[in-house]
Amino acid sequence: MHSILNYPRSFIKNCAIELKERAGEQLDRAIVYIFEQFHKSRVLRRETLVLDSARVKVENLMRKKGWPDRELPSFPVPPIEDTVKRFLLSVAPILSDKDYDNLCLDAKSFLQNEGIRLQRDILLYGFGQKNWICPFWEPVAYLRERSPLPFSSNYYGLGPIEEPSLMGGLPRGIELRHVRAALAIQTALDLIREVRIQTIQDLFSAKSESIAMDQYYKFFGTTRLPGKSFDRIHISRSNHFLVFVNGRFVKIDFDLDEEIPFAWIVNTIHHLESVRFPTSKGVEVLTSLRRDQWFELREHLLSLGNKVVLEQIESAQFAIVLDPSSPESLDELAYKSQFSFKGRWFDLGIELFCYKNGKIAGNLEHTPKDAVISANLIERIAKTEEKNKAMYGGFLGYECQEGQLSISLLDFQCDPKIEENIKLAEELFANQSQEYDISVSVFEDWGKNRIKTLQLSPDSFIQMALQLAFFRLHKEKVALTYETASLRGYAFGRTETIRSQSIQSKSFCIAMQDALKSDDSKREILRHAIQEHNQTKLLAMSGQGIDRHLLGLRLLAHKNNIRSPFLESKAIQMGFAMATSQTPIPSCYGGGFLPLEKDGYGISYNAAFENKLVFMVSSTKFHSQDQAHRFGSEVFKALRDMMNLF
Repeated sequence: MHSILNYPRSFIKNCAIELKERAGEQLDRAIVYIFEQFHKSRVLRRETLVLDSARVKVENLMRKKGWPDRELPSFPVPPIEDTVKRFLLSVAPILSDKDYDNLCLDAKSFLQNEGIRLQRDILLYGFGQKNWICPFWEPVAYLRERSPLPFSSNYYGLGPIEEPSLMGGLPRGIELRHVRAALAIQTALDLIREVRIQTIQDLFSAKSESIAMDQYYKFFGTTRLPGKSFDRIHISRSNHFLVFVNGRFVKIDFDLDEEIPFAWIVNTIHHLESVRFPTSKGVEVLTSLRRDQWFELREHLLSLGNKVVLEQIESAQFAIVLDPSSPESLDELAYKSQFSFKGRWFDLGIELFCYKNGKIAGNLEHTPKDAVISANLIERIAKTEEKNKAMYGGFLGYECQEGQLSISLLDFQCDPKIEENIKLAEELFANQSQEYDISVSVFEDWGKNRIKTLQLSPDSFIQMALQLAFFRLHKEKVALTYETASLRGYAFGRTETIRSQSIQSKSFCIAMQDALKSDDSKREILRHAIQEHNQTKLLAMSGQGIDRHLLGLRLLAHKNNIRSPFLESKAIQMGFAMATSQTPIPSCYGGGFLPLEKDGYGISYNAAFENKLVFMVSSTKFHSQDQAHRFGSEVFKALRDMMNLF
């Protein structure tokens, strides 16, 4: 009798399990729907919800006097169906038909199964967050990376386009670089003061109160400290900065409550040229090693009695390097700013270089801030120089006055182990830097104004030129392309990815290679490609991007041990062959960075000028010794061919 009843009992049990799973799935879908509607409402209007009122009141009370009310919208979680659909469209021009069909099947299964659970969890997590991705963006995107900073996180910036001259009649021995270094220091100190009293204004936004300004708190005085498996960011509110000159680090104190005579800064910089002891012994090159190696050597330095000197370096607000070399071309200036190691403490957030011939550049660590924040400092330095020149008849100058700032010489204690690793690090750095090609070029045929007369977006026009250049140079391949979109319209916003490649951009590239197609037809296809890119950009900037959402889903899947063929697919993990960014700085060249992939490109461009465009291209020498220069030439050709259509 017992065996007869086994089957119906088993049947009833299986039905109950299935009903429970279906009920759970429907509940998950209901939760997802409710929370997606909630997140949409948070984005569309200011935070006036009852749930947020207590937090808003506390934050307003904690704000210092003078800081504008910046109650910004929360960063949304997009509907998962929209993200998956847009992702599939973005990789369609890259994948083969077979791979794309398989990916679509995985995506369909994902949306019906694990995707809905992961979306539920990310929405629940984001319920109590102003920006759900903020807590793990820096750790995941930067701090867990073990690669050397100068070849991964750090980027370079070039100074003002206008190269000034020095006025006559100044004390003997005063050089152009002394005055430019002093002006840069004065600008940085003014900016630090504005940040601390919360009156800073963003130069690239009409209303600073309408965008997230939080990155300015981590702009000065931040250092990325190495760890064995995970780095950390150290934030300091010290009142000193560093100068590296003639092989030595010098600590210089300042007082923001007192007005510092500009002549004192110039006198201090000039005086440091004559200081001869002690030297850094080359310890700074150790910061160019892999993060786990540098961590172990830093621990050894601490054991040798270097705690104080390391604390003074790592708590500095910024550093100025008086570099003895004189780079002439823009290519050489960019290369030295990215790949020199003398005096470069790569962990520091801000290092500015003043070369022997007076040129200015910088090297910046990316983790705590984005390039647009750094651009504010470089642009302000240019404006400070313009004000100074207006006072002295078009030349840089100052009123001579006795006095100097307080200085302290920093001395390292080393042993044979450190000395040996310094030599090895120098050799390794030199070998690694030789693997890269960097090109900085100015396109002088026309600038943003000519593109605007066509009623086209200059940024989208340039992005299509990059697509065409890659397509031509790489045997009609389409590049997975990253372009930076700012999310500073949202609380604690950083960046999102604009995937610039599309089905429309591929059609445009193919059409441009077809000699039988008319210019009218090519022009229309180009307009469609530009419109598609512009729409993709607007979606990314409005919190409806693809990559941050996918990253959150992947992290949750990993944390909860959820296997997902879609999230683990090659298409999701595909690297960006072109990493691109626009930094619209009207007085300076801009900045550049290295490629994300061994056979890819790092491309920065500046379209802030009326009659020219600036391109900074980097690549490895994977394809050829001058690959970045070849790509830059191809971009110029693409721009001319595209404009000729009109």
